[in-house]
Amino acid sequence: MKGESHPFIALALYLTTFFARSSKGDFLSLSLVLVLHQQANTIKNPNIMEILQTPENALSHSTVTAIINAPFEKVNIADWLLNLPDAEYQRCSTQHIGAAISSTYDGQPVSLNVETIGDALMVQHYLAVEHRPDYCRMLSISDSITKGGRTKVQVLWELKATKIDEQTTLYTNEIHATATPEMFEYLKAHNINLAEAAASRQAASDEHNHEETPNFAKSIENKALTGKYNQPF
Repeated sequence: MKGESHPFIALALYLTTFFARSSKGDFLSLSLVLVLHQQANTIKNPNIMEILQTPENALSHSTVTAIINAPFEKVNIADWLLNLPDAEYQRCSTQHIGAAISSTYDGQPVSLNVETIGDALMVQHYLAVEHRPDYCRMLSISDSITKGGRTKVQVLWELKATKIDEQTTLYTNEIHATATPEMFEYLKAHNINLAEAAASRQAASDEHNHEETPNFAKSIENKALTGKYNQPF
């Protein structure tokens, strides 16, 4: 999916060229260019504006897989996720604090997750942009709370099921974290560059993902085979 043409594109490109040629470009100038690029590279949804991840705004990208010992035809990720009990979410990771299911005003499903990633308390407001038995695309403008304060991070969570054979399915848990304009302001205020923030987030996201993914897969497997949550992992 591609973002629509946006008037910020021409301005962002002009400023990029100008500051590249100027010996007086400072951090604020660079931040302005990055923010304008972000606004030019968005995907429109009635309930959320997605920022496309680029090298200039990427904080992390983590992918972990696990085996579901159940036939692909019985797996229903959307049903599992959008009915996930709070207690089942919590038992999938020591860093999971709570979860609930809600919706937008127009009825689009929302998964609310509270968890820690590294030293940040994350409040995820995942909008179900796509939700099918084999694939869910969940997008959140999340609250990130640390001892340094509070800011916003865009988190894209993709859950995928792929058939391996008649009895097994591959589960993929993929997470992208992207800096928002609020995050760039936060980094500037705390004198942190994007590379430092990205390195910290990548390590924390990988650790978190490796813990939760096998348990998600087992929970999905249990739901596929028994129709129930709270079964042995």
